Parts: sequence; C-alpha cells; structure tokens
Amino acid sequence: MQAEELEEQLLDYVMLRLRLADGIPMDELQRKFGHVAAQTVKATLASGSAYAEKYACETYSQGQQHVRLTDPEGFLMSNDCIATLFAELSSDAACDPMLQTAELS
Repeated sequence: MQAEELEEQLLDYVMLRLRLADGIPMDELQRKFGHVAAQTVKATLASGSAYAEKYACETYSQGQQHVRLTDPEGFLMSNDCIATLFAELSSDAACDPMLQTAELS
C-alpha cells in the first residue's frame, strides 16, 4: 500500500474516532499506524498540550489508554482540534517506517 493511502486511512481513523465518546485507543492506533502517529496524537491532544486544558483528555478503559475530546467543550471545538491534528500527522506520517507494514482493517 502506498504511503499516501496509509496516511489517508490514518487521518480517517483519527477523525472518526475523535467524534466518538471513547476517543482513540492509543494501543490500537500504534498497532495500526505506528509509534510516530501515536506520539503525535498524544503530543497534540494529551496532557501538557494546548488542547488538553479544555478540549481533550486521557482516559483509561479496561486498562487501555484513550485520548478523547471532552464533553461538551471538546466536541464543540472538534473541527479545530482535528484540523490541528491533521496538520501534525500529515507532516509526521510519511516518516514512520511502521506505516509501511501497518495492520489495516
């Protein structure tokens, strides 16, 4: 699969998962799209980031870390959060060697 197709699948996955209350399961994100993608999501939306103050948070469900948007502030700002994350992922995604062997479903 070409890097552009993998990057498009990554962006689709992130956008769809952030629109769900559970958010993005970080283990699954890393398994499917690699370490760089997971670290970029975490750095952009999780603790210590500009968005973490009001719009995003880290949660744990069944022992798995999730990054999700807060309710209601994060969901109201979801387009802005997702656009920022897309910009960060687009610049990093092609650099991750795991993308070449990502497990896609």
